[in-house]
Amino acid sequence: MCSSDLATGLTGLASAFWLIFCLRLVLGAGESVAYPAYSKIIATTFPEQLRGTANSLIDAGSKAGPALGVLLGVKMIGWLSWRYMFVAIGAASLLWLIPWCFIVPRLAVKRLAKVSGWAPPYREITVQRALWGTVLGLFGGNYTWYLFLTWLPYYLEKDRHYTHDRLAVIASLPFWGVAASSMLFGLLADAFIRRGYEAGRVRQIFVSSGLLGCCVFLLPAVLVRQPGASNALLVLACVSMGAFSSNHWALTQHLAGAEASGKWTGFQNCMGNFAGVIAPYVSGFTLQRTHSFLPAFAIACAVLLLGVCGYWFEIG
Repeated sequence: MCSSDLATGLTGLASAFWLIFCLRLVLGAGESVAYPAYSKIIATTFPEQLRGTANSLIDAGSKAGPALGVLLGVKMIGWLSWRYMFVAIGAASLLWLIPWCFIVPRLAVKRLAKVSGWAPPYREITVQRALWGTVLGLFGGNYTWYLFLTWLPYYLEKDRHYTHDRLAVIASLPFWGVAASSMLFGLLADAFIRRGYEAGRVRQIFVSSGLLGCCVFLLPAVLVRQPGASNALLVLACVSMGAFSSNHWALTQHLAGAEASGKWTGFQNCMGNFAGVIAPYVSGFTLQRTHSFLPAFAIACAVLLLGVCGYWFEIG
């Protein structure tokens, strides 16, 4: 994961496309271990009724990053140029190593030691129907998330005509919304489980409701032309997504168990992140052909419903 931060910083110093491309590959390779490692640690060291909180803390941090990036990115480009903005972000990201080095040695190593080193092979995991339900569900959520990451500032600038000063604030609000709601919904799901509700069903309801709620608010946010109402609906769509993003890895950990959680998460994350390839391309293609953002957001809503089908019907 440290290599991802270094790759980000070095991107600002790259002078050729092929070099930037290679650095992005390094960044992806470094990030690839993150969620399988998180999932394995949480599944083996946290009881079921605390996993929503643990996962939501990680998710809130991953959502606060883009919020700060959008909020400060425009100003940082003006202060430093885009190259040194990458260098500054990469250097600042390395600060996580300080608390990591202090906290990790104090983890519940005895509980980790009790977990068998054996893990089921991929051929056994990939025949599970529930795995493909989680893959489809993650793809549905990730599609809209990557749409936000790649197109939301451009949409607000070109379609809503916000100036750069207002753009930084308005574009960061949806990301702050999902970060805050992720913490809230993670705590709430754990509270239901502590009251005796079945953990798998609670997680399933939260992730499915989150994707469905995002779909309900997202399309009206584009259709409404009044700026205040449109922004409010967009934030509500992201708040709804917090119910999904805070609990979907906890659901995976519940389904996979401690032994399989790392491999299951890695496979699910790989397949689900193909949305990061497809969403920017499809959105850009529809924008080029129609000169409107409405089809791009309508497709995202359809994919969200596909994700609901994965989590609710395919898992069963």
